[in-house]
Amino acid sequence: KIVATGTDGTSVTKETKFYLAGITSYKSFDNTLDYYVNMEYSRRNSPAQINKIVDGRWVWVNASASEIQYYMDPSNFLSHGSGKYMFLKLTYTEGITVANLNAGLSTTNSKNVLLNKGSVFLEAGKAYNVNPVYLVAHAMHESGAGTSQLASGVLVQEVDGKPVTPKIVYNMYGIQAFDASPLKSGSEYAYKMGWTTVDAAIKGGAEWISKNYINTSYKQDTLYKMRYNLPSQTHQYATDVAWAYAQTIRIRNLVDKMPDPVLYFEVPVFKAK
Repeated sequence: KIVATGTDGTSVTKETKFYLAGITSYKSFDNTLDYYVNMEYSRRNSPAQINKIVDGRWVWVNASASEIQYYMDPSNFLSHGSGKYMFLKLTYTEGITVANLNAGLSTTNSKNVLLNKGSVFLEAGKAYNVNPVYLVAHAMHESGAGTSQLASGVLVQEVDGKPVTPKIVYNMYGIQAFDASPLKSGSEYAYKMGWTTVDAAIKGGAEWISKNYINTSYKQDTLYKMRYNLPSQTHQYATDVAWAYAQTIRIRNLVDKMPDPVLYFEVPVFKAK
């Protein structure tokens, strides 16, 4: 509200609305970006990886120091149309509707098992204090837009090398789907967790992410934190250096369809060289 008062004592009042793109806080770190990049590059037990074309085909290779630095440097993404959502807070936010989420889940592929599951994602987000926009983006990314084997259902007859009662299980977020054997490890974990329906996998996976990353002492409540977890650089969700960025386009597309969402961001700030 703006009130303009003239010299004669009369006044004019004008009210207007404007959209605040987001409320941003900053977290400072004691070391330089180069320091943390070197730490990430030096990891040998679980090296940072990147998907790139080698000899005409897409393959996973160990990421170079420069590739790691690009994705770890916030300045490369803050003014980017979607990249800033790497820093979106992942705790639950009001103002998100089932229609918003269904729009983000819609594809033309009839095999998309996540189609029209917006109400399930919203329920899961409220129950476990997780932003449902993020849940949709994460599930769509990890499940190949609802069409991967883990999302479509895997018949499990053996767990940890022992026969079990055969069941079809689902895993929407790639949880425990380790790089060496993603289908086997991801489906066996889903069996242990009882994710025998698509809905159970959506809700159970949201609970797992909440309890293990977002709402824990780790407080990995942005995609950036889930990937890099500074300063310890342990307990990282993925090895892919572009993992956080890869989900931001879907998040942006969902947010763009919302009238006035309340968005919170947290951006890392590194010590100057």
